[in-house]
Amino acid sequence: MKKQYSKPSITDYDFLRLLTSTIILHDENPIFENQQLQKDLYKFYDNPNYNFLFEDVSKKESIEGNNYVVLGDAFQFELYQVAAMDELVTQLYEQKNIDNHPILIKHKNTNTHL
Repeated sequence: MKKQYSKPSITDYDFLRLLTSTIILHDENPIFENQQLQKDLYKFYDNPNYNFLFEDVSKKESIEGNNYVVLGDAFQFELYQVAAMDELVTQLYEQKNIDNHPILIKHKNTNTHL
């Protein structure tokens, strides 16, 4: 019998994207210190109203009470993708600016431009 595995409905990276987007929709600043955020989110981890949001997020507990959710991989993935997306957008708009400047060469015997 084959075992079937399903992808969580929301990954840790998706969780971080959704969180950041929602913070922006609330007109708040989405800049936060990642370790503090992971500690703050721990308080909501076992809440049945939010447990589906944490499907692919694990939690770490310690005797000292330094409990947190693990979003480290998502933060690292986020930084890599942000850098790549920044470069892509820069290239896209540089190309768009080049493409949108019409070449003003008049054809012989016409008043049209290329």
